[in-house]
Formats: sequence, C-alpha cells, structure tokens
Amino acid sequence: AMDVSPAVLWAFVACCVTCIACLVAYILLASKLKPAKEHDSGSEDEELPEENDDVADVSQPLGAFSPESFAVPTKIPGRSPAVLAREAELKKNGTEAWKQLRAAVKGCSDGQYAPCKPLLERVFQLFTDLEGQGHDRATVITSQVVLCNCLLECDGLEALKSCQSASDPTIARTATDLLEKVVPMIWSS
Repeated sequence: AMDVSPAVLWAFVACCVTCIACLVAYILLASKLKPAKEHDSGSEDEELPEENDDVADVSQPLGAFSPESFAVPTKIPGRSPAVLAREAELKKNGTEAWKQLRAAVKGCSDGQYAPCKPLLERVFQLFTDLEGQGHDRATVITSQVVLCNCLLECDGLEALKSCQSASDPTIARTATDLLEKVVPMIWSS
C-alpha cells in the first residue's frame, strides 16, 4: 500500500474541485453564448442593431470565433488642421530661434556670449511653454520633437555646446539645461 501524506491528498482534492468549477463555468458561459432562437414576430419594422466591424460577434458559439474577429482596428485618427497649423507655427518659430542663436554664437568669441542670452532664454521658453499649456503628454512630446528637429536642421547642438563654455554662469547653465532636455529626445526618436 502507498502512504500518501495529508498535504498531497488535500492538494489533489483542491485540484479536482478547481477543475470541476472550471468545467461548470465553461458550460454556463458556452450556453449563454449560444445564439438565442429567433422568434418570428411577423414585424419587419423592428430596429436591428447597427453592425460594428470593430467588435466581435458574441452571438456565435464559443468555438466559432475567428482570429479576424479579434483584430485591432486599423483606423488611426488623423491630426486635425488645427494641430497641423500649430505644429507649422512651432516649426517656424523654432527654426527662426535656432538660426538666430547659431548666428549669434558665430559672432561671439572667448566665452563672451552675452548676445546669446536672450536667444537661449527664448528657445528654453519655447520648450517650457509647451509643458504649461495644458496639452496632453503626447501633444507636448510631439511638439518637443518638432523643436528638436528644428535644432538638428539648424545645427543648434554646436551652438549650445559653445554656449556651455560661456563665462556668464546663467548662459552656461541655460545651455546645459537645454542640452539635457533635447539630447535624450533626439536619441530616442
């Protein structure tokens, strides 16, 4: 005869009870999913529910679902004309700001970047304004990427690196803050 410990016996009983519970749940759910017998009321004026291609038909038996019925909808909402206009305006302002900063940096030498200070602050303000305008996070990130693309088109990274060596600590700190903001975005996109 086999000696079976009480713990093994209880585990066996628990597994059996769980299997029976799952089987009962399956039978109940399968019976609810079976199509209801249509009753012939003779009225053709009854409103039929609208068909939605994005939702699986739950009136079919459980085994009748196809992989296509679980497909994710491919309709992606487009960007509105207002969003496109806002991005175009941001691109225009960003490109202008980065070009002005690059031109100002080229005119400076020996760590004397005082003319760059208002331009750096303007670019920094473009970034910080995005976060404070009450937009959702996706809109803020998209707008920041637009500004980073402007930076790359205008060779703004070199201008920021030059401003980091400024003798004025506020200019150097603002340039460093901007670099710390834009470099991760550039590398992640």
